This record gives sequence, structure tokens and C-alpha cells, in this order.
Amino acid sequence: MKFMNYLASDEGQYLLMWGIEGVHWDMKDGKHTPRQETLEGLQNDNPDDPMKKAGIRKWTWFIKNGAGSDGTPYGLGQYNRNIIDKMAIKNLADTVFDSSPYDNLGPQGGTPESLNYQKVQDVIKQSITKIIIAGDAATANSMYDAMLDQIKTAGGEKVEAIITDNYNKRMELWK
Repeated sequence: MKFMNYLASDEGQYLLMWGIEGVHWDMKDGKHTPRQETLEGLQNDNPDDPMKKAGIRKWTWFIKNGAGSDGTPYGLGQYNRNIIDKMAIKNLADTVFDSSPYDNLGPQGGTPESLNYQKVQDVIKQSITKIIIAGDAATANSMYDAMLDQIKTAGGEKVEAIITDNYNKRMELWK
């Protein structure tokens, strides 16, 4: 656990994603600054490149999204863009959505609430397509209301409370 906690720390994040200070990056004006040879090495497809051999960006099990304590991103991605990536980012800027804050927020497995969660998911899966292809708006609205009633009966309010609590705890960790 101590090792995992270290990898999830600010220092561990930068070590995994940036490499070693003074070798792969430097601290300039209080900010992490990647060295040009590091960025070039990461773009290189050669598996024998020193940057690839150093393991930078290879082990990403504990990587957080966002910025570290100095405001620089944990990943080198913004510094390591080729022309196609830059064009895609420019053209898709309004369409990119980071879903990681919302992943795996449901109840813990093996709990009564996890059964409620599965029932809610089943109700949604069985209802949503029928609602979408309903012949008219009135029928769709009626089917939607029925789905909401079934979700409530399946324990949806308990599930919602757990998801909200888990989300709030995650946001506290990611501050």
C-alpha cells in the first residue's frame, strides 16, 4: 500500500509520467518543464529510445487526470502533440469530454445496494430503446415516466445517494 500511495502522490505522478528530474525534465520558475529530447524520444517509434527505456508514460495504473501542485499536467500529452493530434484537438475542442470523474461510482459489489444498482441498470436497458422508438412524444413521455417509477421501485434513490457520496469523496481526493 505504501508503494501504491507513493505512486498516487504528486511526486509519484510526475515520476511515472515525466521521468526523473534533471534527466528528463527540469524545474523552471516553479514549474515542471520537459526537456526537448524527452519529448522527441516519446514521439519516436523506436522501442530502444532512451525515453521509452526509462519507462516514462509506460506504467499508468495510478495516474490521476488534471494538474499537479505546480499547475502543470501530470501527463506530458499537451507537450507531445504531432500535427495530426494538434489538428484533431483544434477541430474537436468542444467535443472532448473526460468521463473519469464519473467512472465506477456505483455501490460496492456484494452489498444490497449493488443489487439495487443492477436492477436500475436492467430497467434502463430494457426501457430506453423502446422510449427512443416510441411512435409519438406523448407515448415516449408516458414510457419515460413509467421507467422512472420502476427505477424508484428498484431502489434508485438509494443508488443515487451512494453514487453522489462516492462522487463527492472522489472530488475530495482529486483536489
